[in-house]
Amino acid sequence: VLVAVMVMFLMGFVDDHRGLRVRHKLLIQILVAVGLCAAGVRIDEIIVTGSVRAEFGWLAWPLTVLWIVGLTNAINLIDGLDGLAASLAAVGCAALALLGFVNGQPILAGMSLAMLGGLLGFLVFNFHPAKIFMGDGGSLSLGMFLAAGSVLSLQAKHSYPSFALPCLALGIPIL
Repeated sequence: VLVAVMVMFLMGFVDDHRGLRVRHKLLIQILVAVGLCAAGVRIDEIIVTGSVRAEFGWLAWPLTVLWIVGLTNAINLIDGLDGLAASLAAVGCAALALLGFVNGQPILAGMSLAMLGGLLGFLVFNFHPAKIFMGDGGSLSLGMFLAAGSVLSLQAKHSYPSFALPCLALGIPIL
């Protein structure tokens, strides 16, 4: 996940300074998402209740790639107003941290809390009138973290609320 976030940051940084074609950015995002799938970060199943679960089989890969690329770009696209993307991402990070603690995923919880702390420090200077901006490097890497973290939260053993909570917390960017 950290490698994927770093790749997104570097791609966004290059885009901020030199500009990249949209098709090249999309291709890199798809390759990174496929790499995450190959590393085991996949939506193989969604557990709704103890007895109700949806298993995706071969659809797990395209579903995961669509989720990761879609959410990454959603966060990037809402980064137009002062504090909007960072505020929504902070809510998402708080939800992921809560899920990490509840589901026994301390690494996810720790990474989410670290990202939340960085976002809260950033938000002090990003509200209107903004003194600093996230840029594509920040918004793409933030979107990649939230997308991959939400998939990781689904992989917990007893993750009944894990399906709904990331969708609710990230509802505005998803819409």
